[in-house]
Parts: sequence; structure tokens; C-alpha cells
Amino acid sequence: MASSVDPTTITGSAEEESFVCQLQEMLAYGASYADAKVDCLAAATKQSYTSLLTKTTQALLGTVILLIAVSFLMYGMATGLGWALGGNLWLGFVLTGGGLIVGKLVLSKVGAVQTKKKSLRITTKKYEQELEAQRNRFGHDMMCHSDKKNITFKSESEFLSWRAAVAKAAFLEKKNHLKQEVMNDMDVKALTQKYPLTTTGVAGTAGFMLAGCIGNSHAHEKQPSVQMSSEKSFFSEVLASLVVDVLKESVIPLVKVRADPCSSHTKEKSCEPNIA
Repeated sequence: MASSVDPTTITGSAEEESFVCQLQEMLAYGASYADAKVDCLAAATKQSYTSLLTKTTQALLGTVILLIAVSFLMYGMATGLGWALGGNLWLGFVLTGGGLIVGKLVLSKVGAVQTKKKSLRITTKKYEQELEAQRNRFGHDMMCHSDKKNITFKSESEFLSWRAAVAKAAFLEKKNHLKQEVMNDMDVKALTQKYPLTTTGVAGTAGFMLAGCIGNSHAHEKQPSVQMSSEKSFFSEVLASLVVDVLKESVIPLVKVRADPCSSHTKEKSCEPNIA
């Protein structure tokens, strides 16, 4: 009796076996990769630890050898110098140690001078960049306000003091120029003649506020910064000048009119000679 075999079952079992085989192969590869990464990490850690230990040991050993060599060298130099000076070993040790100290001081001085020059060079370069930025922005820099342009400086502090002086001179000159432009642009006389009452009231109020600000600034113990005090003095000077000009143009002519009965307004009426 012949047995019947379903070809679909055979095909399905073959596909399942292939799929399982591929899955096992993938898992094997993944496990191998994980083991390789773990071994790599362990080897790198071991190598780093060994390298660090080796370098530390070499550094310590080299330092000890260097100290021993220098000690023997200094001892030999001191002993030889002492015997050369008539057997006075102590004198040889003193001269050798003193020479070592002097050499160290000389090296420190040279290093300090080089550091100072480097610092001055960096500061000067920064200042040149600042001047270049001013020229690019305004068309000129603050060196145009100084007559000393080619100066050789010995230290950074001397350069910074000169820079502060130049900046202060440029600031004061620009402040005075701006103040003069503001005063020239304001025609106080014409404004006062057009609005006498308004300008007089504004001048009085501004004078009152200015007096209060000055009194409060003297009452406070805490000093303001240089920039704030400079701006405050600038606006105070402009405001005070405007107040004085307004008072001159409004109050003083008014007082003259009231004091002089023969003014231009009442001259034709009250100051005519009585012929009768």
C-alpha cells in the first residue's frame, strides 16, 4: 500500500528549517559581535591601565635618577671647588648653592621680562584692533586728538595709563564740541521772544530740578561712576546754560520795562512833555 505524502507539508517544513537556520546564524553573529566588543573594551582598559602605570613608574624613576644625578653632580662640583680653594669644602658648597640660587633668580627675571613683553604686545594689539574698529565706524579714531602718536612704552601699566589719558582727552574734546553744537543749534533769544511765559516757566522748573539734583548728589555718600558723572555734568552744564539764557532773555527785559516808565511800550503815551 503506497503512502501518500503532501508536497505542501514538505515545502513548509523546508522553509521553516531555513528560517530557523538563518535566525540561529544571526544570533550567533550577534553573540560573537557582543563578545568581541566586550573583549575590545577589556583590552583597551587593560592597555590604558598598563600604559598609565608604566608612564607613572618611568616618570618617578626618571625623577629619582635626575635628582640623584643632580645631587652627585652638585656634590662633585662643590667638593672639587672646595679642594681647589685650599681644602675648604664648606666654601665650595656655599659657592655652588649660591650659584644655583643666582641662576634660578636670573632665569626667573628673564621669564618675567619675557612675560611682560608678551603682555604688552597682546595689550597693544588689542588697542590697535579697537582703533581700527573706531576708524571703520567713525572714519577716524581717538588718536587724532593726541599729538603724541609714536611712543615707545616699557611696561603694560605705562601703556594703559597713556591710553586712559588719550581716551579722556578725546572724550572731553568731543563733549565740549557736542555741547557747543547743542548751544549753537538752539536760538534761545528767538524762542523766548515767541513764547515768553512758557520759556520762563520751563526755565524756572528746570532751575528748581537742577538745584535739587545738585543738592542730592552732594548729600549722597556713594560716589557715581566716571561715565555717569561725566554725562550728568554735561547735561547739567547744558541745562544750566539754557536756564541762564532764558532768564536773561525773558526776566531781565521784563524787569527793565517795569522799572523804566519811558519804555518803548509807554513812551508815546506817558512820557510826552506837558506843554500846557
